[in-house]
Amino acid sequence: MILAGVLLILHGTMAWIGTKRQSPVWDEIVYPAAGFAQWKTGKIGINREHPFLSKLICSAPLLLINPRLPFDDPSWRAESSYRFGYKFVFGGDQPPQRLIEASRWPMVFLSVATVLVLFVWLNSLWGLAGAVGGLLCFVSTPVIVARSSLALLEMPQFFFITLCLAFWSGWVRSSRTSFYWGSCIAGGLAVACKLTAFVIVGTIVVVELLRPAPNSSYKKRIGRALLWGIGVGAVYLALYLPWKDGLSSLKFAIIFPFSIGDTYNTFFWGAAFIPRRLLC
Repeated sequence: MILAGVLLILHGTMAWIGTKRQSPVWDEIVYPAAGFAQWKTGKIGINREHPFLSKLICSAPLLLINPRLPFDDPSWRAESSYRFGYKFVFGGDQPPQRLIEASRWPMVFLSVATVLVLFVWLNSLWGLAGAVGGLLCFVSTPVIVARSSLALLEMPQFFFITLCLAFWSGWVRSSRTSFYWGSCIAGGLAVACKLTAFVIVGTIVVVELLRPAPNSSYKKRIGRALLWGIGVGAVYLALYLPWKDGLSSLKFAIIFPFSIGDTYNTFFWGAAFIPRRLLC
């Protein structure tokens, strides 16, 4: 237990130091600006390529600072998220370092929360030794260390994926309905952070179909798996509905990975299948 506490403290300290010492990476000028604009306007508005939940999370501390948003800049009307973000961070009324550091605070908190959830989950599966070994693997994984102190999309996604898997594991072992729906909600929140979480969602659906369940017919397993997947999708949809441009932004986020654009034409391959006009 002492070793687990030491790992938690070391991880949190290293992440906190990273918020102050690292210069912003490519996307960090975009997501806090887009999220803060969404808080202020009630519209997703800009940077609709990705789901928005991570952006709202990383920009939440900016509500306390209340920096000026450059709505008068042409980049806002043109939905040019990188130019808008650059103007917000480096051309606003607050020191850039203050905005960058504040937007990173939630990532430190969520990385520590992920460590705690992982410890409780692994301890229930494999005992204290297994939980400490799992924590050691987690906090020494480069991508986890890198994302723990940067205002990007992944750390909130990692947290909700871990929570989803922990709840689903509890459902498999105990058949408690609260665990089933908890994993469903957490899965939807993970997808609302970044669409790559659909990989985990799809995997859980397949495993739910194939895993041995002596006291359950295959028909019931199909029903539970489909209901779980539909539930994840319903949570994802429900998060978009309150926003003024929610449905159009949802459509854009889903179709975008299969499209081609001025900036992303070398990264995505779907232009051969989905016409660009469908993004309008």
